[in-house]
Amino acid sequence: MPMLEISMQGIANLADVERPAVTQWRRRYPVGSLTPFPSPLEEAGRDAGAGGAAMRFDAIEVAKWLVETEHGNNSDAVEDAPFYSDLFSEAVEDPQVWAALVAHARSGEDVTPETVRDELFSEPLVPSDVLEGDLELAVTTANTLAEAAFSATNVLAEIAQRRRLRTSEGLIENVEALLSTIGSELVKELHRDKETREVLAFGPGGSAWAQRAAESQESALSLGFEHDDFTPELCLSLARGIEVVEATDEWDPSAVAFFQWASAKQEDAHALFDQIGYVQSGLDSRGCVVVLAPAELLIESNNAAVNLERRNFLWGSKNNLHSSLRYAALLPHGWAKNLGQRQLALWILRTRDPEKFDSDLVILADYASFDFSGSYPRQFVMDVLAAVNDEVSPRQHAFYNSLVLTDENLRLRNSLRPIRERVTAEEEIATIAELRIQAEAVGVDLSRVPNLQQAGNPYEIHRRKLLSWAEATKQPAPLVKVIKGSKLQDLDSRNSDGTIPIIGRSELSGISPLGTRKADIVDISVKLPRSTLTEPGDVVWIFLNKPVAIVDAKGGSLVEAPAQILRCMKTRARSKTPLDEVASPHLLAEQLSHAQTKDKKSWQVPVIGRRDAEVFEAVMREVDARKAELLEQLESLSAFRRDFATSLASGGIRAAPG
Repeated sequence: MPMLEISMQGIANLADVERPAVTQWRRRYPVGSLTPFPSPLEEAGRDAGAGGAAMRFDAIEVAKWLVETEHGNNSDAVEDAPFYSDLFSEAVEDPQVWAALVAHARSGEDVTPETVRDELFSEPLVPSDVLEGDLELAVTTANTLAEAAFSATNVLAEIAQRRRLRTSEGLIENVEALLSTIGSELVKELHRDKETREVLAFGPGGSAWAQRAAESQESALSLGFEHDDFTPELCLSLARGIEVVEATDEWDPSAVAFFQWASAKQEDAHALFDQIGYVQSGLDSRGCVVVLAPAELLIESNNAAVNLERRNFLWGSKNNLHSSLRYAALLPHGWAKNLGQRQLALWILRTRDPEKFDSDLVILADYASFDFSGSYPRQFVMDVLAAVNDEVSPRQHAFYNSLVLTDENLRLRNSLRPIRERVTAEEEIATIAELRIQAEAVGVDLSRVPNLQQAGNPYEIHRRKLLSWAEATKQPAPLVKVIKGSKLQDLDSRNSDGTIPIIGRSELSGISPLGTRKADIVDISVKLPRSTLTEPGDVVWIFLNKPVAIVDAKGGSLVEAPAQILRCMKTRARSKTPLDEVASPHLLAEQLSHAQTKDKKSWQVPVIGRRDAEVFEAVMREVDARKAELLEQLESLSAFRRDFATSLASGGIRAAPG
C-alpha cells in the first residue's frame, strides 16, 4: 500500500492554521527535541527547496503529532488526515477511483480491477469508459484511502463535499443542512403511504441536494440522475445501496424532484424555466418539484424580459388562470459559498387537485433575515410542509412573514415578493363625522385644524397611493431624503450642560428615554463638523429585528449611526418648487413599523397631496400635544399612588375608626 503523503500546505489545512505556522513548528521542534516535528520523507528526485513546496511528510505521522502535542485547531486530525493527502487530492478528480470505491463499499474488502468491473458493469449510469482501460492505479488508491478512512463510503462522502464546495453550486454548511432537512421531510410527507419512493435530481446542483435528502430515508428509495451526470453523489448513493435509475422522459409521477441552479444568470432565464417545466411535466398532483435558483429569476428582476419569462412559465397564456406554484420564499444574501452576496429563492411546485379545499392558494414568504440560531429553521421547514399539504388548508397554518393569496390574484402581480399592499391599496375609511366623534372622545380639538372636510362619497371604497422605497428615495428629486447618522467617536454624550439631544439605538429601542443623552453644540461642530441635525418632523429610524421609527417633532437632535434621518421633502431639491405630492412623516413612520424585513425592496412609502399633508401634520401636532398631557397625568397618577402607599404603609395615614 502506498504511504499517504502530505505537503506543507496540506498540513496547514489539516491543522486549520496558516501556512507559516507549519514552518515555525518545524523550527521550534527539530530532531532531538522532546517532541520533534516529523521529518520529511526522503525520496529520489525530490527537491526540498522552494520554501518546502516540494517536501512531503507522512500524513498519519503528522496528524498524530498534532493531536499528541495539541498543536493546530483540529482535534480530529488523525481521522481527517487521509482527506488532506496528495492521494486524496488525486482521487477527487478521478472517476475511476470513485467507481473502485463503490465496489469496495459494496464488498467490504479490497478490490481488484476485475471485481470493480464485475460489480458495476450492470449499472446503467456508470459510463463504460470509466470501467475500461487500466484500473490498477485507481484500485490501489481506493484500497489505500478506504483503509485509512475506515470505509470507502467515508471517502466518497468527502470527495462529494470537496468537489461541491469549490463549484458555483456550493452552499454554506448551515444552508446545506437546512435544505437537506426540507428535502428529507418533503419526501417523507408526500410518500407516507408508499412502500417505495422515487427522488429525482436535475440541474447543476440537483444531484447533491437529492442525494442528501435521500440518505436519511429509512424505507426503500430509488434515486434518479440525468444520463450524463456521473458524480460522486451518484457513486455515494450506489455505495449506500440506494437504487439508482436514469431520469428518462418517463418517471414515477408521484416523485419528488430537486432542481438546483444557483449560478444561473439573467440570460439563462429561458433555459431555467424550460428545464423546470420539463421536470414538472412528468409529475401529477402527487408529485412535487423543489427549486433553488437566484431570486432575480424566481421572485423579481429589474429585467422585464426575465419577468415575462417567469410569467409565461407560471401561466403560459392569458387563458391559463392556474399555476402549480405552492410556495415561493425569498432567501438571504450570501447563502451560495462562491457567488458573493447573490440572493437565492426557493420554489415549491405541485399540480393542483381541484377537489382539495383551498388548493388554489399560494404562499409568498420573506426569509431574507433568516437566523440559524433561532427558531427560523424549524419554522421554515414547517412552512414548506404546510404549503404542500393537501389535507389541511394553508389558512390554518401561521406562516412566517408571508402573504397567502389565491393563484388568480398572484397572476395580477409582476413580483413574487410578499408585499402586503399593492401600489394602490383599497380600504374602507371613517367619515369626517365619525372622526370628529373619535377626536372629541379622546380630547383632541379638530376645530383648530383648518381646511378639514369630507371628500366625495364617504361610503365608497377609497384608495391610497404607495410608492416603492426605490421610487420614493430616487435622486435627484426624492420624496424622502436619506441622511446617515454620525459616529459619535469621542464626543461627550453625557454633557449635563449640553443642549443638543442625541437619538440612537438606545433611544429608539426604548432603553433610554429621549433627552437622556445630550451634547454641546460647540463640541459637535469641532468633532463632527459634517454631522446633520434633525429638522422638525424628521423621521429617525433603525433596524432592530424590524424597522423602528419615530418622528422628531421638535428637531435639532444629533442622530447616532447606524440610525438614519428620513426627511420628507416638501420642495424639489434644486428648484425649490413645491411638490404636489409628498410623504408625511407620521405616515412614513407608521408604514415602516409594519415592515418585517431589512430588505428595502419590499418597503413602501405612503404618498398624499401637499395640502392634505399639511392638514394631517396639524392634526398630528394636536394628537401629540394631547398625548403629552395624558402622559403627564399618568405620571401624576403614578406619583399619587406611590405617595399614598408610602404614607399608609409607614403609618402616616390610616383608616378612620368606624
